[in-house]
Amino acid sequence: MLTVLMATRDGAAWLERSLQSHCRLKPPAGGYKLVIVDNGSGDATVDIIQSFRDRLPLTMLHEPRAGKNRALNRGLRCVEGELVVFTGDDVVVPPDWLVQFQRLAAQYPEIAIFGGPVLPLWPQSPPSAILDAVPHGPAFA
Repeated sequence: MLTVLMATRDGAAWLERSLQSHCRLKPPAGGYKLVIVDNGSGDATVDIIQSFRDRLPLTMLHEPRAGKNRALNRGLRCVEGELVVFTGDDVVVPPDWLVQFQRLAAQYPEIAIFGGPVLPLWPQSPPSAILDAVPHGPAFA
């Protein structure tokens, strides 16, 4: 069992696409649960999350105090399993995403934090000036 943790606030514009990608995930050994913490959304975010309840192993929480850190800390109280995978409400994940994280965690038990590439999904090709201004390579937060 592992837990995927996501915080969102007013993410209606992109959340549905993200959750659709979660519906295509290959389940990891032992299963998983997706914990989404709404951080005071005023748009259709909550309705979108609820529309996925029958398609995902979903737990929805609410954190009224503003701040992504508060929302994630609220979600950490509901974690199950030894592996927690953090993601964003605008991330589209590949089908083997959780299986690969689980494999890496088992292969390298001495490592506590894993990351992956951040690849933009442009709705249409941006102007070349934007591509020239954005560095291509590892991203750090």
